[in-house]
Amino acid sequence: MKRLFCLILAIVATCNIARSSQPSTDEGEATTTFTIDIYNITTTSATAKVTPSNNNTLYYYGFIIKEGYKSYGTPAEFAASQIEMIQNWANKNGYSLSDLLKKGVDSRESKNLKGDTEYFVYAFGITAEGKQSTEVALKAFTTLPYADEPSNNTFSIDVSKITDHGARVEIIPSNNDPYYFHVVEKAEYEKFENDEEFAHSVVAELRTLTDKIDYTRASGNKHYVFNALLKPNTDYYAFAFGMSGNGVPTTGVTKRPFKTLAEKSDELVRDYYVRGFSAIYEKDTQNSSTTWSVALFAETEINIVVLDINLPITSTDFVGRYELSSSRDLNTANVGSMVDGAIYGSYWSLSDKFYNMIDYKLLSSGSMDISKSGDTYTIKIDALDHNGKRFLVEYSGTIRFRGDMSDSAAK
Repeated sequence: MKRLFCLILAIVATCNIARSSQPSTDEGEATTTFTIDIYNITTTSATAKVTPSNNNTLYYYGFIIKEGYKSYGTPAEFAASQIEMIQNWANKNGYSLSDLLKKGVDSRESKNLKGDTEYFVYAFGITAEGKQSTEVALKAFTTLPYADEPSNNTFSIDVSKITDHGARVEIIPSNNDPYYFHVVEKAEYEKFENDEEFAHSVVAELRTLTDKIDYTRASGNKHYVFNALLKPNTDYYAFAFGMSGNGVPTTGVTKRPFKTLAEKSDELVRDYYVRGFSAIYEKDTQNSSTTWSVALFAETEINIVVLDINLPITSTDFVGRYELSSSRDLNTANVGSMVDGAIYGSYWSLSDKFYNMIDYKLLSSGSMDISKSGDTYTIKIDALDHNGKRFLVEYSGTIRFRGDMSDSAAK
């Protein structure tokens, strides 16, 4: 079963997808109008409040760069593209279209805007069947320009869970001014004459990777697990410096030295996979089986463990012990495989801050134990990847179920 990433971010981003012809509007709701209020506008964020004239009208709303909206030929073409995108996301993730629509007054803050940029907040009605039911309402606003003035932000850096190939880095700033953080080999850092030269070099490299340099910044307390990215027995610096949305360093560079272990160590996943499990329930009536795709997400949604387990079609839960197997036998978990660029079965993966997969490891053997007490599940995974690296994962908490579980006691 194909298991590619589809994060919730996808349904609020505007993508260039195939555009449909102009949809018809339903007469009963065509007269609904929307009042859009925008407040708390900053360089990279704003809050929108949408008030429909008819509280029974289902609708969708979001943020879009003004120029992006204008790239669509007509408002109807824009609405059709959004409906298609939302519907596709709902279908892939076990939701109905109505689950993603709003009724009545609603507000939302967008925190990933670009500074000094014109935006629209849009809203329009959509029926449960996926038809545009109102005109598209628009409200324009402009985010604040970036400020390049120096910041008095200071940083405390903690490095923990050091292995031969990774470490957990936590940044604790003194205020909420934006900053950039990463790790660098000590030998590479010492090639620069001073911190200022190093910071400008980092910014220059970021510009070669993205034209949205403001999206690479963080604010507040953050941590990141640099897993399977570092070299063994090597000196590193974890570093942080303030950075404006224009890519101008606004503070000095704070560094914390550490050294990776020389000896090979197990992949200890349990301590930083804390966000929770999501279980997708799908029936295969042709083969009389049920597949539970159990996904464990990291707190930052950067790291993911996925296991596909096969159960009889009559199963109503997935408590038990499952051995990873190369066959699709019942009561087993599938080993990981890569086919035509898509990951199937069971695997562990790592994505960058832009949610692009930068590393993955297919699981080849091992087991998963699942127990339950009330609404609390305990899941333990002890598995090996195809290179013999061990993965230890443990989770205890609730699980969000998705999919058609009308016959299941687990919904």
